[in-house]
Amino acid sequence: MRSYRTVRTSVILVAVGSRVEAYPSLEDVPPELRGKLIKSTSGDDAATILIADRKGREAVLRSLRQTAPGRRTPGDWLRTWGSILLCGAAGLALWLLATWR
Repeated sequence: MRSYRTVRTSVILVAVGSRVEAYPSLEDVPPELRGKLIKSTSGDDAATILIADRKGREAVLRSLRQTAPGRRTPGDWLRTWGSILLCGAAGLALWLLATWR
């Protein structure tokens, strides 16, 4: 029979601009960021996230990197130009149908 042990640890992730910093406790967060952190996490939209393993932590970090404002992902240009081309093709098809004799 396997023996399981529980390890409790906490990490505070603070994203400012394109930087993501990790702090082991609230006391380790720099004072200028600590006030903003406390204010932003005391609202209705604040939540505690329980991550059970290292893969979960990596998934949260990936998500933070992808949703950072101003940051582009590799597929952005494809989605943008694909949408433009699709609208153009639909417009061309409608024009052809309207002018067909």
